[in-house]
Amino acid sequence: MSYIVIARKWRPQKFAEVVGQEHITQSLKNSVLSGKLAHAYLFVGPRGVGKTSCARILAKSLNCKDAPTIDPCGKCSACLEITEGRSLDVIEIDGASNRGIDEIRTLRENVKFAPVLGKYKIYIIDEVHMLTPEAFNALLKTLEEPPEHVKFIFATTQPTKILPTILSRCQRFEFNRIPVLKIIDKLEEIAKAEKIAINKDVFFDIAKISDGSMRDAESILDQLAAFSKNDIKSEDVVAVMGLVEQEAFFEFVEAIKKQDAQFCIDFISKLFIRGKNISKFLQGLLWHLRNIMLAKIMKSNLEELLDLPKNITDRVIEQGKSLTLQELINIFTAAINTQDLAKKIGSFRIPLEVMVIKLTHSESETKPIVRESILGSGAKMVTSKIKLNNAGFLFSGSSLKKKDLNVEAPPAAKSKNEPDRKNNKEPDKDSDKDDIVTAIKSKSDAPVSDSPQIDFKAVLNSWPQLLDGISVKKMSVATYLKDSKPIKLEDGVLTIGFDKRALFYKEAVEQRNNQKIIKDKMSELFNTMISLKFELLEDLDNLKGDRETKDPDNTFLNTVLDVFNGRLFRKD
Repeated sequence: MSYIVIARKWRPQKFAEVVGQEHITQSLKNSVLSGKLAHAYLFVGPRGVGKTSCARILAKSLNCKDAPTIDPCGKCSACLEITEGRSLDVIEIDGASNRGIDEIRTLRENVKFAPVLGKYKIYIIDEVHMLTPEAFNALLKTLEEPPEHVKFIFATTQPTKILPTILSRCQRFEFNRIPVLKIIDKLEEIAKAEKIAINKDVFFDIAKISDGSMRDAESILDQLAAFSKNDIKSEDVVAVMGLVEQEAFFEFVEAIKKQDAQFCIDFISKLFIRGKNISKFLQGLLWHLRNIMLAKIMKSNLEELLDLPKNITDRVIEQGKSLTLQELINIFTAAINTQDLAKKIGSFRIPLEVMVIKLTHSESETKPIVRESILGSGAKMVTSKIKLNNAGFLFSGSSLKKKDLNVEAPPAAKSKNEPDRKNNKEPDKDSDKDDIVTAIKSKSDAPVSDSPQIDFKAVLNSWPQLLDGISVKKMSVATYLKDSKPIKLEDGVLTIGFDKRALFYKEAVEQRNNQKIIKDKMSELFNTMISLKFELLEDLDNLKGDRETKDPDNTFLNTVLDVFNGRLFRKD
């Protein structure tokens, strides 16, 4: 006898053998036993989860010599013919290749004839969403009022493509993706029965690749059994399927935590040399980070949510103890941004390398910062790579940022950076540092002013910076404010305008907790307390000063806008 692949050999023949779809099989068994059978069923779900298998089992339950039964014998002529796909009473149709109106007309003519052996003539149409609208419409009347001896069972992975008039005439059953642990149990049973020598860790690798599909998992097991003559190991799965092993995600996240850029760059290089799918690696990394975050916040039901073997779940929990939730979110966000950038430039290597460099290097190397170290009962302000010039800007390398210190810079004529020409004295090398520390201390010691010390123009110029700061604290608030605009600043009250169509955004930022985030960031930027007021406006974009804030450096563009009464629009 010719070899039969595992997926076909181990196809479920009874309801009890269907894995992970207990809610479906129980309903079907109850219908068979009670005799309350619908004339049309629609089985919906991902590939390889048992839709067609359940359709065949239901057909055998209705046409077996012991019918109606929830446990078909599998030995009578009706059961054998259905199993082998040659039954005259159970007609399986491929919707992809028989999708036209002519095929449906033929079906309508044939339903009139009585079944040959069994009690019912059953039509199983797989991938039914592939039928044309004309074919669906031709089927409507027959589907709604078929002969008593006819049953329809439709299977599809894309129910949204099926006409609502068809959906309303069917009983719909939603098939789930099969949990990883249930796939592992079934694979262990198959490997034992088929005498396949396999390492236990491999079952998890196979289940993870299969993405909830039992058929895919069985096909992978079949392929690995043919590939390896000895015991199947995780290395074989990596070689055959191009999989990045689970251990790699633990090592990669650990290296980022330790800021080990060398390991991360070497890791990425090896991925490319071995021809791994970097998109799948990033997807796996996102799932790994998601699992760690859930392990940190969930108090119960963690095993079901993670759907991982216990040894891996324990490692996920352990790794989560060494990472804060904010660190995990930062890595997660960086990975998402890397995916988006890779799609734009058509390459994964450079964005992935940039991602790890950002994550493994301190923030002080990319932008100016002021860090506060708490020692004992006092506070000591420490500056990092900061220079203060007379124009009031902070410089760090090539970056430029408006200073937020409430301290006046010394006049240019008295700058200690210039040598004393009269006395020919060299400037003091530590003078800049001393001035900065003194300035920062004076800022930190000074109480926050109750009255604004800034003008409205300063608010306009700092608006983008304010939104960036708010997005770090709470992204949704920054999103609500994205299309708003400061209108005026009077008596310490800043009025922020929203377009009349943005009522939802206005109401959202008016919530007390959201207002507090905005006020705290303003206090941090301007060293003063500012009250907030929100208004809906008819024409927000045409307010005075709008063009100045959109492009303050482009005089020509602003002139053109003035002449033609135009407006700038962002391309988001």
